[in-house]
Amino acid sequence: MTGRRKAPGQAVPRPLLLLYRFLLALALMLGVLILGGSLYAVFRGSGGAGSQAAAGNRTGPEETEEPGTDIFTGIGRLRIPLAAPGNGDTGGTGSERAALVLSIVFPYPVRDRAFTEELNSRAGDFRRIAREYFSARSADELRATDEKNMKADLLHAYNAVLRLGKIETLYFNDLLFFE
Repeated sequence: MTGRRKAPGQAVPRPLLLLYRFLLALALMLGVLILGGSLYAVFRGSGGAGSQAAAGNRTGPEETEEPGTDIFTGIGRLRIPLAAPGNGDTGGTGSERAALVLSIVFPYPVRDRAFTEELNSRAGDFRRIAREYFSARSADELRATDEKNMKADLLHAYNAVLRLGKIETLYFNDLLFFE
């Protein structure tokens, strides 16, 4: 037999003992790091699940002054061609028609996961409703209409498609006319 077994009580060579201690310390540090990261993720993610669902529609959380409320920006910026001035006839040259650039946002309860998911799934419907509402009107009609009335009409139409909750108020971030 070429290899010898150490008898109990014989000393382990010092380099081997240092390597063993180093690897043991490294394994313990990795274990603590993984455990700490897991705990951090669990406690940090416990209140933000609703805003995580909406994160695909925005660049970052925009916390409102009310706790548990966030701003829904999933509709995005819309560019809507408006009806031609006059009797609503869209005929004639395209140079007579104006365009509207619009961005609609609203607060919603973050903790209501089902409602948050419904809002995300209805973003396309919200865009369609806004396009239909504004494209049926000319720039002159919209300028003559009070912004509160426009918001009330859109709010009513948006809430008509929602089943799990209601939107309380709308805000226009952008409302620009281009002629």
